[in-house]
Amino acid sequence: MSSPLAPSIKQAILDAIRAAGPTGCTVPELEATLGRPHQTVSARLSELKAAGLVKDAGRTRPSPFAVQAIVWITPEFVGKDPRYHELLTKLAPLPQLARTIQDLGPLEETTI
Repeated sequence: MSSPLAPSIKQAILDAIRAAGPTGCTVPELEATLGRPHQTVSARLSELKAAGLVKDAGRTRPSPFAVQAIVWITPEFVGKDPRYHELLTKLAPLPQLARTIQDLGPLEETTI
């Protein structure tokens, strides 16, 4: 039986997995991010999986417990390469940096 907090915990799990993009999240990562115990995260994740809101990404990552943990993603990221998403995430600030540099104008030479 779900507790009254289950819907908000489920939403928090879903939001965390969606925010991770195709990189996804493992149960231990969700536990650490959300500060929730394993039983809570696993139970809510099972409900999200049954509802079709999260999918097994078909890969695993090492967990702190010396076992491989399943990577969970949201359906919109099925088949997307996580390396591409990570690269886009790293490059995202570059347009803002270019605008900032343009706003500074030409640099003047200074002598030391």
